[in-house]
This record gives sequence, structure tokens and C-alpha cells, in this order.
Amino acid sequence: MVIVKAQSGAESAAYADALAEFGLLRLAQTKWADAETVLRECQVLHERINPEAWTTFNTRSMLGDALLGQKKYADAEPLLVSGYTGVKARIDTIPPELRTIRLIQALERLVLLCEATGKKDEREVRDQRS
Repeated sequence: MVIVKAQSGAESAAYADALAEFGLLRLAQTKWADAETVLRECQVLHERINPEAWTTFNTRSMLGDALLGQKKYADAEPLLVSGYTGVKARIDTIPPELRTIRLIQALERLVLLCEATGKKDEREVRDQRS
């Protein structure tokens, strides 16, 4: 990650992608607070570089997962909802080898939120936010 930052720059898409990979690793390790720190930086970059890209919404979902793991449900909810809907809406722009897994991960995170908060489904999550 440090090498990518040095070679491509701190404001590059390559660095944002490296942060996303590291954040995903931290999520897999259930190091929620570490993942949150990395994914917040990643999210800022994605929002700045290409706010409408699928990667931006995928990062929102991952950041929501990091918050969910810390039981910060109110903070996780909008990220998980927008992450899932954004990934789903941009499914055709995701590389074919990642499409299914990224959509499933975003949906699973949303399901975990619903289970943790006692909400029945994504619609109830969205309805209670309105």
C-alpha cells in the first residue's frame, strides 16, 4: 500500500484501490476499527475521484460493515443501504469476475444490519430513515 501511494500518489485511483483491498482484509480479520480507519480514507478518495463509480458504493458498503461490526448501527445503516443500491444499480460496470461476489457481499451486510436491529428487510430500513 505504501509503495502504491509513493508510485501513484495519495490522490490516485490505484491508491484508493489498495486501501479498499486492505480494508477488505481487515474486515475478514474482524478488525473493525482498523477497517473503519482505512475505509474512511478510501471513501474520501473514491468520492473525490469518481463519486458515481461502483467502487465508491462498494466502499460505502464495506465501511458500513466496519461500523456494523462495532455495533454503530445508526452510522452503518445509510452506508449499507446506499452501498447496496449503488452496487446493484451499477452491476454492469463491475468487472465480470467481481459482479456476483460484490453484490452478494453488499446484500449480506444489509441482511446482517436487519438482523442486528430487528428490522425485517431493506425496505423497513429505508422507511424508518425517511
